[in-house]
Amino acid sequence: MPPVLLAYYGVLAIDLAPLLFLAGLAWYRRPVDAAYWWIAGALAVSFMADVLSLVLPNRATNDSYPLLQSGLIGLVLIEQRKQAIRYCYLLAGAALLVPLAGMQGPDVLFSSVAWLSVAWIAYRYQSLPARLRLSLLVLFGLSWAAWMVYCGGRALWWDSTAEVWSGPAWAFAGLYGIYQLTRLTGTALFCWAALRPGPSLKVA
Repeated sequence: MPPVLLAYYGVLAIDLAPLLFLAGLAWYRRPVDAAYWWIAGALAVSFMADVLSLVLPNRATNDSYPLLQSGLIGLVLIEQRKQAIRYCYLLAGAALLVPLAGMQGPDVLFSSVAWLSVAWIAYRYQSLPARLRLSLLVLFGLSWAAWMVYCGGRALWWDSTAEVWSGPAWAFAGLYGIYQLTRLTGTALFCWAALRPGPSLKVA
């Protein structure tokens, strides 16, 4: 198997790791709060979007999935119903911009609104277990920062005509690799949090 293809499958596996980890805990009859299952399912949305992008030429699915992902997590963690509804309105408003966004726009716009919203929840709701808050801040806050740096490099070196990276290979490997490493770290922290979930979380 070519190294590039192997690396791509490895990236896809990151999105499924939380669900597989929770399934392993369930197999060994370890108690897991239902909210962790919902969050793990939301993280797996990116895997489904990546798979769909292989068969659907429309980029809207792959670009807008962070909004669905963020919405699911918000409904799980936001305690007050009115705040949860406002949160969903915010994401729905961003989703309306899908037809208007350009080639570079969706990646930056949708990921910024969705990921920073989850990072805000993790920062705002201090009643959440500390391990879970840390994992979400890394997965959605620090990963957003790493993604923005990668998008900055892509703006310089992406050939939109050929749909390929035209810059130095080390730049792509470094920028994209840091982003994926951040995601992997956040995923590991989430699994660590699930081992000791703490007080029961409210599922909206």
